[in-house]
Amino acid sequence: MNIYPPVKRPTAVALISTGFLLAGIVGQIVSSSIASSLGWPYVFISFAVVYVLAFLLTLAILPTVPVKHTGLSLFAVWKQMFGLLRDVSLVKGYTITFTLLLSFVGMYSSLGGYLANTHGLKPEQLLSIRAAGILGMMMSPFAGKFTARFGYKRVLLAGLIGATTGLWLEWAMPTVALITLASVVFVAGISIVVPTLINIIGILGKQARGGAVALYTFILFLGASAGPIIAALAGFKVISLVFVGILTSSTLLSLTLRIPKEGR
Repeated sequence: MNIYPPVKRPTAVALISTGFLLAGIVGQIVSSSIASSLGWPYVFISFAVVYVLAFLLTLAILPTVPVKHTGLSLFAVWKQMFGLLRDVSLVKGYTITFTLLLSFVGMYSSLGGYLANTHGLKPEQLLSIRAAGILGMMMSPFAGKFTARFGYKRVLLAGLIGATTGLWLEWAMPTVALITLASVVFVAGISIVVPTLINIIGILGKQARGGAVALYTFILFLGASAGPIIAALAGFKVISLVFVGILTSSTLLSLTLRIPKEGR
């Protein structure tokens, strides 16, 4: 990210965030299609080939960035990074971070079974509902422009409110069409929050920006791993309300964040 001038970093971060959020839905669609046509072992084989190609493209395309050797051991680097948790503002940011993919992955893990059992949807119909979430992700590339105009805190708050409202509507809506529309609203909110929060964490990290963002990524995907575990504990109606409560807490917590560049 250091190769981008500061003014372009929010947009660059937004595009990167769009990529991995998009992969969260596209991956489900592609893997389900491969598993149903060829069998589940071919899912792993196919993605292994994709990763090898991605590795080769990374070597060929990405520019080389000079690395400053600090002489620190791996343990010292980890100690330094987790030492950031002594910063109250960063802890607040990381708490919100944990809830994002927790609710995103958890919602999709629970929604499929609910729609199949309650509304009788077939696997191919479930895939189309997941694909509809891509529409919500179209908001992510604009997160940089939104923050430049309205400020990080306002955009973060708006995204969290949107995600919370969308998830609540998924719980409340009686038809598949309305549930699908609500899921798009939910995904749009998450898609705005993820890149916005990365930039906020970077600002709060100050001189330790790299370590702060690395810890952000770790906590973000820690939430993604916990999502399906929580989703398996109860039915969609219960779990969706649990996630609504969690996102509501994150929304309230975001109000207490002080972001230096914005003076609040």
